[in-house]
Amino acid sequence: MQGFLARLADHLYEVYGDNISEQMIVFPNRRAGIFFNNYLNGQVSQPIFSPEIVTISDFFARQTDLHVADPLTLVFYLYEIYREVTGSEESFDDFYFWGEMLVNDFDDIDKYNVDAVGLFQNISDLKEIDLLFQYYDEESREHMTGFWRS
Repeated sequence: MQGFLARLADHLYEVYGDNISEQMIVFPNRRAGIFFNNYLNGQVSQPIFSPEIVTISDFFARQTDLHVADPLTLVFYLYEIYREVTGSEESFDDFYFWGEMLVNDFDDIDKYNVDAVGLFQNISDLKEIDLLFQYYDEESREHMTGFWRS
């Protein structure tokens, strides 16, 4: 049984033939485009130009004058806000590791359209529960944790 990308390559080559190079094909990621190109290469018997293959992110980026900031810039902006809000004197080097993780988490929240208010409320509730049990010894906390897992 042929996979989706192989069937897509077959269909598009059947419809457009050697004029497939005039098309733009948008994929969710680069990997899908590479596999599509491999399947398309199996269809042709003579050299042709490939269609333009772009990712959905690249496609949207072309539609605007706005640019996505690089990860280092985003972490630095987050660091500046963090220092302003908390008054922390933590160095950027110390902040970078978890700042990068936080930027990635924010990106995932946006990508997957997560209910951010609900998510942060859950995190806050879990932290509050942790604080309630901070005065117990390690063995007691392990027993409670085991109880709640089961």
